[in-house]
Amino acid sequence: MENLTTTRICYKCDYETRTATETCPNCGHRLRTAQQIRMLGWLLTAIGGGLTVCMALLTVAVAGIMVPPFNRHASTRFTGGPEAALLIFSIFGFVMLFGLTSVFAGIWQIRYGRRNKHLTAIILTLAVVFIVLGVLVQILL
Repeated sequence: MENLTTTRICYKCDYETRTATETCPNCGHRLRTAQQIRMLGWLLTAIGGGLTVCMALLTVAVAGIMVPPFNRHASTRFTGGPEAALLIFSIFGFVMLFGLTSVFAGIWQIRYGRRNKHLTAIILTLAVVFIVLGVLVQILL
């Protein structure tokens, strides 16, 4: 059972209280304890780290397919031009940036027990840019 003096924080409006209240009286969102926020930080760090590592491995694998000296006996060949390679690696880099930003946001939550709204805004902005770029690529290609 949690201590009644545990500080609870609203993710949306940053309201803080030391009561056993479960919902924010200002905006109605669920209040979270620092321990809950730290647990979410660990989850965010793990997911962001996994995304970054997987994209790095995928980048190395795709680069191996694209570079002819390393691709002598492979059945798959890259037939695109420099523009296609730039697009592919730009997308990979962008996804890795998204993962790294998630790792930093998770570490912040673990360390301070609260969310960093600036990092959250960066992550959401990157997500919107990623979606818009994906739609543009589908339209233009």
